[in-house]
Amino acid sequence: MSLKQKSRHALNLLLERFNQTIVDDRVLYDWQKGSFNATPGYKSVQLPSGAAEYLTISNARLADLRKRYARFNAAATSPAVWTDGLVSPEDMLYFRGDNAYVWQVRDRGMNTLSYALTTYYVPSIDQLGLMKTFEEAARVKLVVASFMQPSAVC
Repeated sequence: MSLKQKSRHALNLLLERFNQTIVDDRVLYDWQKGSFNATPGYKSVQLPSGAAEYLTISNARLADLRKRYARFNAAATSPAVWTDGLVSPEDMLYFRGDNAYVWQVRDRGMNTLSYALTTYYVPSIDQLGLMKTFEEAARVKLVVASFMQPSAVC
């Protein structure tokens, strides 16, 4: 056993106490290395008629919700994360893309392999055939991985 191997073994014994281990970088996928995209991931697309006017930060229903929340105890309703500056106008328009509302590609379980497995698993249990009725991917710019067929969007 080389010095490098002995060192790795000793460090792994120590790291086991913290449920950690040293793994050779060459055996990891890129998505396992912890470099996640921290920026929104959507592209502008043509929205359905009326959507751009409705999906705004000044939407009447959102204004009503703000008023209703303001009536409650501020200790329970003061946002820790969801501040006014968190959501951009583009986030409102493409709220089903990768943004403050939905993280599609920013975490360990949100990667091409997971999407591939989900893409084939969900239709296999879809007894009502609902997956065949989805047409919204192009309209609201869901993340669509390159292996996916338009009719297989999850």
